[in-house]
Amino acid sequence: MSKRFVAKYFPESKSKWKAYFKLLLPMMAASTLFAFNGFVDNFMVGHIEQGGPALSAVNAWTNIIMGVFVGIATAGSISMVQFYYAGNEKRARDMSNLRFSLSFGLAIALSIAMLVAPKEMSGVFLKEPSAGSANYLEDKMHWDKAMDNAVDYSRIIV
Repeated sequence: MSKRFVAKYFPESKSKWKAYFKLLLPMMAASTLFAFNGFVDNFMVGHIEQGGPALSAVNAWTNIIMGVFVGIATAGSISMVQFYYAGNEKRARDMSNLRFSLSFGLAIALSIAMLVAPKEMSGVFLKEPSAGSANYLEDKMHWDKAMDNAVDYSRIIV
């Protein structure tokens, strides 16, 4: 590797390396946790009885919250950049704080709901079998197992 390549593409000082690493570390941690969540998902589907329906019931909430996070981040970033380039750094900083507060508040609220009422939250997406169905007892047994797994899984990811 030539010195020009290193000088062109890498930070030139130790202080910049530290600053970049401070920015990079939270992203690496988040990516690791995200990958671990994918591992747990795959394990549930492949190795746990009724793991697929349980995973589906809990991850529906994960997808909803991720969609809201993306919406908050997108709208907040656009507003923040507009304020910043208009020369209003205070409003840009306020918008950044609002983005963080909304996302963090939503994550805490949903986490508390999942810890307090995991069956009710999972039950929104996991349909309980009707008593009049031909295979009610077997369906109910599968549903109970899926619900137990959904409750356990929600505790893991919260």
